[in-house]
Amino acid sequence: MTDAEQRADSLLQKGKLRQAAEAYAQAMDCAVRQSPVDTERLLGLRHRLGWTLLRSGRIDELIALYESNRAPFDHHTWRVLGDLYVRTGRFEEALHSYATVLDWAQRRLVAEYLAMVVLAGTIGRLLRRGAPMTGLTSLRRKLYGLAKLHRRKSIGLPLLWTCLAEVHDAMDQTGAAAAFRERYLAYWQWYLGPDHISVTRLKAAHERGGGACMSSC
Repeated sequence: MTDAEQRADSLLQKGKLRQAAEAYAQAMDCAVRQSPVDTERLLGLRHRLGWTLLRSGRIDELIALYESNRAPFDHHTWRVLGDLYVRTGRFEEALHSYATVLDWAQRRLVAEYLAMVVLAGTIGRLLRRGAPMTGLTSLRRKLYGLAKLHRRKSIGLPLLWTCLAEVHDAMDQTGAAAAFRERYLAYWQWYLGPDHISVTRLKAAHERGGGACMSSC
């Protein structure tokens, strides 16, 4: 960590938000000059600067910060911008940001699923050729681990559907909002089971037209 970063962190801990924001901005400029390819470090500094601006209520500056550093692969930036656009009533832009994150998440999940299909196929072929089950333990463990991780990552989808439903509601696009809530309900029926108490309550609220969600963006 550089002296500039340490100074910025110290100022933030002391509650000196304006000075901390200036220090983080200086640290970012220094990082760009010294190691422009170190994207992880730059993103970390930007997020800390963003948090400082948020705490000090400088929303317009925060939006400008994320807009000027937006990149397709940085899904966190697009998600944060979606939240900020909702907060400031810029719903069309919020839809675009959330949709960008949703597309990225779906592509990632599909790629991971296909990798699991290939691995499962490999295990099946080896078994048909007479390979002993005990000899496939490592592959089976890998497949199980991938499936478990894939299931956990999939929770990001209903969270995004909730955000999109709420934005469509704010724009009086009730049909689109309802479609995302249908996906939300179907997901939790699959994830928890149709008889889970949370799912039955969600279904009841959905049937009443309340549009309730188990979580919110």
